Amino acid sequence: MIWITWFGEWINESRAERLMPAVTITTVCMFQSWYIAADTQLFLISMFLVYTMWRWPTVGKILLFVVLALSVAIPYVITLISRLDPLLMMFRTELEDISSNAFFKNSYVKTHMRGTPYFLGVLLGYLIHRLQQSDKKVPR
Repeated sequence: MIWITWFGEWINESRAERLMPAVTITTVCMFQSWYIAADTQLFLISMFLVYTMWRWPTVGKILLFVVLALSVAIPYVITLISRLDPLLMMFRTELEDISSNAFFKNSYVKTHMRGTPYFLGVLLGYLIHRLQQSDKKVPR
């Protein structure tokens, strides 16, 4: 009960951010909590992809490669058009308040900018699963 009394407002903010990441980036209680929102959204997308690959393998593989290609193309185009830095540049003044960094607010925490490594992991998981099902052995 004391926990909710002391931290109830922060808990509610973090719940809202799961579905709308970085909308209220200035009110985040911990700056790394943006990752929960991005990871939740990518997990929901990957559940649909994995189900599609299981139910309709050909369509699922095509869909995975389309999503993977989009997850590479979207950050590239946004970075190119917006003339953003290619990575998060940390300066001394921003160490105190990371949410003041424009790249962090507008690019780094966005789900559509974080999809490539997640979907590469889904692809790798699929390849490992297929390798385990086959008779092939990985040489040492």
